[in-house]
Amino acid sequence: MSSIPGYTLEAFLAWNWNLVVEDLDESNVSVGIAEMIGTCPATRPRLTKEQFSKIVALYEPHRESIEERLDNFDEDNQSWRSYAQYVMDDDEELDDQVKEIIASFG
Repeated sequence: MSSIPGYTLEAFLAWNWNLVVEDLDESNVSVGIAEMIGTCPATRPRLTKEQFSKIVALYEPHRESIEERLDNFDEDNQSWRSYAQYVMDDDEELDDQVKEIIASFG
């Protein structure tokens, strides 16, 4: 279950990693609603802005290319989940770093 992410690096990262970030608009609305009505457990990691900024910092060197790819999404011909893999460029080392950061705040 997912909704369309925002077109900024921050909104996309929160959506892609399924995070709830303090003071960031809900970026995965369908999951948020499912949590509220109890059809989905509220198990998403919840981060402060400061904690989330550590994840954003890892992607900052790639901000321009990620946001350009987000702007080029064709809603009629692509799914967000498969397109997200292209946007993120499958960088396993970066993925592992993000997982470590998220786990450290858990």
